[in-house]
Amino acid sequence: MPKKTAVEVETLVRHLSKGGLSHRAIRERLKSENFEVSKTTIGRILCCEGNRRNHKSVGLPSPEKFQPSPKVTKEVIRRVDAWTDKENPPSQLEIAKRLNISPRTVRRIIVEKLDKKVKVKHRVHALKESHKQNRKTNSRKLYEGHLAGGKSEFVVTLDEAWFYITDCNSGSKIYYHKHGYPDPNFVKQKSERFCKKFMAVGAMTGRGVIPLIRVPPKTKINTEVYIQKVLAPILEKKVPELYPGELEKVFFHHDAAPSHTSKKTAQYLQGLEEKLGINVILNSEIPVKSPDGSPMDFYGFGMLKGDLNRSRVKTLDGAWNFLQKSWNGVTVEEVTRVYAAWKRRLRMIAKGQGEHIEQTKKIHMRKLTD
Repeated sequence: MPKKTAVEVETLVRHLSKGGLSHRAIRERLKSENFEVSKTTIGRILCCEGNRRNHKSVGLPSPEKFQPSPKVTKEVIRRVDAWTDKENPPSQLEIAKRLNISPRTVRRIIVEKLDKKVKVKHRVHALKESHKQNRKTNSRKLYEGHLAGGKSEFVVTLDEAWFYITDCNSGSKIYYHKHGYPDPNFVKQKSERFCKKFMAVGAMTGRGVIPLIRVPPKTKINTEVYIQKVLAPILEKKVPELYPGELEKVFFHHDAAPSHTSKKTAQYLQGLEEKLGINVILNSEIPVKSPDGSPMDFYGFGMLKGDLNRSRVKTLDGAWNFLQKSWNGVTVEEVTRVYAAWKRRLRMIAKGQGEHIEQTKKIHMRKLTD
């Protein structure tokens, strides 16, 4: 190709690339003007030849096509290793600035030289030493006293959670941008602070799930509401249907929320135990600050909110109907797997001296030995 034609092609390629066209689109445009140019040539023009021509026009030496990798010394590796061993390490970009090297080199040192991975911290409750001791002791008690062996079949656990209209069809947190095309700049809108919502109560047993209960709007969950709207329908109606003639084997579990631990609630549960024979796990035996050790937290409501996020409902009634259908689809086999994970989690908390366990990789597949 004559030199004059090459300059024309290069100029046209640069002009078209500024319009956001891909290499293929640029090639088709050049072809329509009787210029046969491959995508490789277009890439070379944009990435290499254009840079060399720019340097030459201002009197600078031509840059190398491939820049050699900077020399990584033992001192650089040692410093990166020391910084990445901290609980609150600097970012890779900050490390690159400190060492005057590229972030790509920092990434290569971390992955190839130090064999480390970047992991995201989990948001967890702040734990004092008293909390850790409580979690350690009560996790073992809960497992050994009520879940070990076949005892878990007779455990009923419940909890309540808020569901917001903004949880529905909230969209993905990521998007993909194709090189050579304009960036669409998708965003994820922040949820409104005061939006439409409702509270639902979920209960799970060793023989399946109990249908969700929708708490009436503008209802404060105090002791009276908790007893009348939650405990009575579940423990006096649904549980006897699941365990006919075996209520004396049933153990009831809930967390340590204020309405759950009040004197009036304790009196009601004591009377229910005398009336029906249902046993209640004492509040003193329930691990504190332990959503990582409660199936309605680590599975139930997380699963429901994930399903709701992928739904297309737009109203509260639609969200409620969707949740009911999703929850009723949970099988006994799935509950059995969740209860097995519950046992493993409690054992891990006890073995970990009450520390959080959410950072453990493949937590549901982890096998522990006594």
